[in-house]
Amino acid sequence: MVTLFDVKQAAVRLYKDKKYSFVIVLAISFGLAISLFLYAQVHTRLLTDLPFVDGDKIVYVSRFERERQRLNGGLQDYDAYYFQQRQTTLDTFTTVEDRGFTVATESSTHQVWGVATTSVLFQLTNEAPLLGRTLLPSDDLPNAAPVLVISYSAWKRVFQGDTSAVGRTITVDGKPTTLVGVMREGYRFPTNEDAWLSYVPPQASVDAVSGWLGIMGKLKPGISVAQADEEFKRLAAELERDHNKIYMGKSVKVETQTQVRATPIMLMTQVMTVVAISVLLMSCFSVTSLVIVRMLSNAKEAAIKNALGVSAKKIMLLPLVESFFLYAVAGALGLLFCALAIEYAAGFVVSEWDPFWWQLSFNQPIVFAGLGFLVIAWLITGIVPVLMATSKRFYRQLNSGKKGGAGNQTGKLMNSVVALQVACTFVLMLFTGVAFSSFYNVLNTDYGFNSENLLTSFIKLPPSKYAELTDRVNFYEKLGDEFSRIPGIQQVTFAAAIPGRYGYLSTVNSTEIDLTNSGEYLQATEIPIADNHFKTMGLHLLEGRAFTPADGESAELVVIVGAKLAKKLSPHGSAIGKKMHLNPDKSGPLLTIVGVAPDLVYGPPISFFESSMETIYRPMRQILPVWAGVYLIAKTDGDPFQWTDSLLKTARIVDAQVALEEPHSMEEVLADNASRFEMLLFNFMPATLLAFIMSALSIYAISARVMLQRTNDIGVMKALGIDDQRITRLFMRDTYIKLCSGLILGALCFALFLPGIMSQLIVVSYWSIIGIAISVTLVLSVLVIFASRIPLFQAHRLSPQEAINKI
Repeated sequence: MVTLFDVKQAAVRLYKDKKYSFVIVLAISFGLAISLFLYAQVHTRLLTDLPFVDGDKIVYVSRFERERQRLNGGLQDYDAYYFQQRQTTLDTFTTVEDRGFTVATESSTHQVWGVATTSVLFQLTNEAPLLGRTLLPSDDLPNAAPVLVISYSAWKRVFQGDTSAVGRTITVDGKPTTLVGVMREGYRFPTNEDAWLSYVPPQASVDAVSGWLGIMGKLKPGISVAQADEEFKRLAAELERDHNKIYMGKSVKVETQTQVRATPIMLMTQVMTVVAISVLLMSCFSVTSLVIVRMLSNAKEAAIKNALGVSAKKIMLLPLVESFFLYAVAGALGLLFCALAIEYAAGFVVSEWDPFWWQLSFNQPIVFAGLGFLVIAWLITGIVPVLMATSKRFYRQLNSGKKGGAGNQTGKLMNSVVALQVACTFVLMLFTGVAFSSFYNVLNTDYGFNSENLLTSFIKLPPSKYAELTDRVNFYEKLGDEFSRIPGIQQVTFAAAIPGRYGYLSTVNSTEIDLTNSGEYLQATEIPIADNHFKTMGLHLLEGRAFTPADGESAELVVIVGAKLAKKLSPHGSAIGKKMHLNPDKSGPLLTIVGVAPDLVYGPPISFFESSMETIYRPMRQILPVWAGVYLIAKTDGDPFQWTDSLLKTARIVDAQVALEEPHSMEEVLADNASRFEMLLFNFMPATLLAFIMSALSIYAISARVMLQRTNDIGVMKALGIDDQRITRLFMRDTYIKLCSGLILGALCFALFLPGIMSQLIVVSYWSIIGIAISVTLVLSVLVIFASRIPLFQAHRLSPQEAINKI
């Protein structure tokens, strides 16, 4: 039983040994804070449920490609109708279509991102609006007038929080629409939407190939996600069987809404989990080493007490009380440091584009996790050393009067601890080095063009006002002419995608060579462009010609292809003049190749499917879907930001119902692709630094322990005339074994993650990883060897007599 005297004695001992207490508290608190900070992010992304009743039963149905085993694209109008008529696992069923709405009031025009959906969507969450109402079943009727519900943030931005805006008729995508409601602050379901427009997909035929939908619903009582997934896969198989040309290789996947959003970042969160566990374990290993070394340094005192009849349990009670004190203080500091880190970093690690329920905060689950981490760490670093020390072997060696008498058993354990710490540090340092290299590579990616002095913005035309292709083309030509009159604007062009951003997905095939693979058509990024696109981008075609005004709707359908695709379409000669089949799975048209363009990088420059896909360019005069947004690209005389306000004002003059997104420089847009790696670095850097320090601390402590055990042996060696260099070689042999064991173990652990991270997180070659691994190995080797030699240098300073007499 712990008495007040035991508590006072433990406090006095810790106060006297301030350095030991400070190092222990620092190691535990920082290890806990970093591990908990990483866990908080994992918990936010993977374990946080939708903040609604039965939120875990809300599911999302996505298109799934069997061959590539990935989610890809939306469902068609016919799919939604087919599934709705036959499914039996969902209690409620609705469609959602992502859209960018152009919302125009009497005084301003804004782009607002949201979904076109039915009233059922609000039944899923059963949330009451802040003002007005949500969508009603009457809004889903065929001839119902369009109505709009907006988020709290959109209400503040578009209407400046005017309560009288509800009930007002505004223009949405060129159509008169009634604003009927405003949702509470923070409500942005299903993901991060700001507007909900009433819309019911038409009952299209299968051959119409229209729509780009997602399906949402709530599982019936007693139905699991797996059962719903099985049913929808069966229905998708029926479609593929009956309409193989359209649905070849296509299936669906049912997941909870939280799973859908977590899947793309699953690998990253798994890596963060491993890092969190590694940091916590390293802190435990380091503290364990220090505790054991301290107990061994007090071995003589413990042996005397034991010889006087004090029980082993009583002797070891004091270290337990000490460790409890240290963990209480360190735990409080660790939780405080974590809370401060979360408050500081919440806006950085979770962006405005992330799902609305991803709110990084220091909440009850995080506190409970922190207390759990503390208990685990205390069991490892407080109780385990005491149990080891109370063994009979330990006391037999204590009674021999030798310092450090834990002997070979403890030595083997400590050697294993060092090897594990070296392995953990190696993995963390290698991850950080690779993330740094990836960050650098993304920032310095050659996208295939010169981005200097280019300004870009996104435009989405109201479909009802610009329903005809001619009207859309005329608008962009007029807008380009007006922009070109602005002093300092050299050229203006338009494209459905820009480098670093995704185009829309199409399939292609040659009329001469079958490019299908296991029944799958070759995929390409399709990008409608203006005639002067390549000239404005500073590019020259490799072959053929650019588009001209003659390439109109009634002219021959033409296409410019990227260099990689041209080589596939015509491996033994020029592709110019040859035909290619666009979207053969949807009975698409034949296109004549008139030009070959340099390959650019569309999408983030990672080893992911779309950024490495082939590219085709089509003239806007022949194809520009009514639903497609377009990027404005302006070549300027200097700093692009000088012309931001001029572009926004000019666009409103051309058409007050059309809104431009806030313009950005092309360099800024491309730099945004590095944001994923910025977050990785933000998480890995503190963990790696702590791991580095903990490794040095633990290795030094264990080396000091070895010196405590072997000081007498060193004295004897010196007395026998053995020089310091030979003694050093003898004692460093174990260090080299521990170092090599740790490096090999770390390399094996990293290799397990390598295939996954090469495809999703990393933008470096295998040779670069090998180079980084060699650098990390050298740095870590210097650390281990230096930390091991410090106690040895101290032992060399003793004379043979001093070393022999040192007990």
